[in-house]
This record gives sequence, structure tokens and C-alpha cells, in this order.
Amino acid sequence: MKLDDFKCRMCGACCRIKDGIVRVSDAEIASVAAEKVSKKKRIEATVLNSFTPLSKSDICSILPDVSPTTVEAVLGAMVRGGLIRRLGGGRGTKYIKA
Repeated sequence: MKLDDFKCRMCGACCRIKDGIVRVSDAEIASVAAEKVSKKKRIEATVLNSFTPLSKSDICSILPDVSPTTVEAVLGAMVRGGLIRRLGGGRGTKYIKA
């Protein structure tokens, strides 16, 4: 499977990776906006559906409407809950599904 052939693990069709960047369809953005998914749920889904470790800044880039403070709080709760693991420390900290 080539990286460009990747499809979303949640629905199988909403997004694709092109040149290493996740491309989300307009239909998926509209459905998320219509459902009013909480910021916490969006952060959790982003980390848990990632194939590679993500940093706080990666998550902030993917979800620009979510503040870094909110991302940090949700990541901390997820680490304490055992959903994800913290890799590294300081500026180089990344998170991955446990």
C-alpha cells in the first residue's frame, strides 16, 4: 500500500494523504461542523487515528481552532488514562496510541 492510497480509518473515504499531508474532504468538514463534535473528541480522534507519533504542535496544526492549552490538557488526561504514551520530553515530546 502506497502512502498516497491511505484512506481514513474511521469511515474509509473522508480523507487521503497526499505528499505526506492529510487532505480532508469538504463533505467530512461539513459533517463534523453539523455534528458539533467537541474539541476533546477531535483531539482524541486525531491522536488515536495517527500512524505516527504526534507532537502538541502537530495537533495544533491539524486542529487550528483548538488552543494549545486545550490540546495539552487533553493529552495529559489521555496519558493518565493509559490511552496514549508520551515519548521523549520537553519540546521534543510526542504522543502515540498505547
